[in-house]
This record gives sequence, structure tokens and C-alpha cells, in this order.
Amino acid sequence: MRSAATLLVLAGVLSCLEPPRNPAAPDQMDPTCVPRTSMDGSDVARCLWLGHVIDERTFVSADSLVRAAATLAREQQGDSGSLPYFRGLELVRAVQHLADFYNSGQFADSARFNRMIDHVAVTVEYVRGTIHAANTLYYPARTPQLVWFYYSGTGFYFQPVTTVQQLVYLIGAPGIGTDTLLKTGEALWRYAVWHDGEGQHFPRWEYQFPWYASGAVWLSPPWESAMAQGTVMELFTELYRRTSDPVWKRRAYEAFRSFQVSMDAGGARMPDTTHGYWWEEYHPRVMVFNGSVKALIMLGDFAQTMSDTLALRMYKRGLDAVKFYTPRYDLGYWTYYSLTGYLATRGYHAYHVQLLDALYAQSGDPWVKEVADRWRTYVPPPGVQ
Repeated sequence: MRSAATLLVLAGVLSCLEPPRNPAAPDQMDPTCVPRTSMDGSDVARCLWLGHVIDERTFVSADSLVRAAATLAREQQGDSGSLPYFRGLELVRAVQHLADFYNSGQFADSARFNRMIDHVAVTVEYVRGTIHAANTLYYPARTPQLVWFYYSGTGFYFQPVTTVQQLVYLIGAPGIGTDTLLKTGEALWRYAVWHDGEGQHFPRWEYQFPWYASGAVWLSPPWESAMAQGTVMELFTELYRRTSDPVWKRRAYEAFRSFQVSMDAGGARMPDTTHGYWWEEYHPRVMVFNGSVKALIMLGDFAQTMSDTLALRMYKRGLDAVKFYTPRYDLGYWTYYSLTGYLATRGYHAYHVQLLDALYAQSGDPWVKEVADRWRTYVPPPGVQ
């Protein structure tokens, strides 16, 4: 098995053997760069360079990596064993995802392209057997502070919520050093993709893979989530509490901007505000209970820490929405996971109760406590795992 250092040497050799093509007329589109179904993902870096989306240094680095990954895929698939063959398929798919994003016009700047290059690089680490794994979570050398997850049928992707959740339970523990939180906070800040919507400029921690959201809506990448935005905002808020560093206050506020923007414009808030503010985990037609209530709690933490009047008003509107929509999740004997009709698992039902307990502790609203106490008495119906 080759080491990661060997791969870097191989990438450098490939770069020397196949020098970048210097465009004679950079403003004219190369025919091979026209978006099309049959486009090879290995050509994307060159096309973005020709289109002035990425600079030459980024092109050389990315092109070398992608071509080395394609070579490794051929090596794996040339092996007689089934495991190397399927590992080769992972690499083929990762490289081709570059073409998918290119064809759908998702590479307007270098930021999202760099995220997808990381997707290829992390897949290489997996195939080489050099990636560090802890149960189902992956900590690649490419992005050591960020957690990645393997999604069956689509590959390895950065998981913003899990990256923060591994620390959320540690934030209140006195034995956990601030340095650990700072490293993760800095890594997340650098991994943001900036977005403009409804007059706001804000960072997003996007999901780069397709997802069938609670059996109701097919989400095409990239897509945003209030739970992801909120968990990062929560970490930045905690770092400000611990350090009093205005940098973390500013970053928490920039994440907060996404809570002010409708999902229609790329933000985290459900467009319909008739019954209050609902910050959605996946899609307005899905309305995942745990994702929205968790987002509201994280907004409340931000609002109270910063003593921000706008955030406090939004938090109250969020409570209004929870009070309006919660009865739709209540069957009288169990709860729904989302409004698409899926029963909550035992674990998610227990989490619903925990979230309502936390929301009551934060808001002091007796209505929240009454619902939590009632749900606590529910017995799992037959078939619920």
C-alpha cells in the first residue's frame, strides 16, 4: 500500500508529464469545456482555469490530484479482487462529481471547487487506507479538524453538524480546553462558502451531496440547513463567551445573518412567516421537528449571550411557530419525525422530549413544559424501533 507521501510524489510526476495547456485565447471557450453529460471530471480544473475561475496555482494542484486519483482508480479496478474494484468506483464517482457540479453551474468561484477537490482527496485517503476513522466518522489528514461521513451511494462528504456536535457535549465540561474549540472554530470558519441573499452577505456550511429528505423532497447539492448554520453559530458564540475576543462575536453575527434570510434566497428561515419563524433543517415541505427546535435553542443562546434585540424578537417569533406547528407532530400517543408523516424512532422521540426540556429551561414558557411532560409518558407503538 502506498503512503500519502507517495501519492504526492505521483501527483507531482503526473503534473510534470502533463503540463497545463496554456490557452492562446483565454476568452474563447475551449470546445471540451462546454457543459455536457459526457464531460470528464478530470477536465474541470483546466476548464475553470481557462475561464478565470481559479488561478494557475490552484489549477496545477487540483489537476495533479485529480489525475493521480484517476490513475489510482484504474490501478484499483485492474486488481482481480472485488474490494479494490469497488474502491476504484469510489474514486471514479468522486472525480465525476466535479463534472456534475461544473455542468450545473455550481463553480462560480474557487471556494466550492476547493470543497469538491477535498472530496476527491478524502476519497483517495480512504482508498489508500490512510484515513483516520472513529466508528462511522472520518477525520482525514486533508481537513484534520473537520468530520466527514460516508453516505452510501454518493461517497465521503464534510458534515458540519457532526463536526460541531462532537464538541457540543464537551462545551460545558471544565476539562475541555478552549484550544480544542478554537481549532475547530477556525477550521469551520475557513470552510464557509459565502452567499448573498435578501441584501445579506453571510457564510454557509453547505452539504455537497444529494439527499432524499425524509422521503419527501430530493435535495440537489449544494443545499443549506438551519441546523448546520445554528450549530456553527453556537460554537462561535461559545468561543466569544470563553475568550471575549471580538473576532468570535463578529463571526457569530455573520452566521446569524443566515437566520434572517428566507430559504428561497439561500438562508435558513422558512419563507412562510404567517405563524412565526421556523428555521428548517432540510426543506419547507419537510419541516423536521428536531432540526427546527434545535435551531431555535441555538438562536436563543446567541440572543441571550449578545443581548441582541433583533435576535430576541426573532426568538420569540420562533416560539410562536413552535407553538403553532407542534400539535401537528403529536399523535396523542407518539410523535412524528417530520410533517411528511414518518413516525419518530424511539431515539428521536426521546430527543424531542430533551429538546423541549432545554427549550423550557431557556424560555421559561409553561406551554413547552406541558408538552414535554405529556410526550414523556408516551409508549412506543408496535413496530417503532
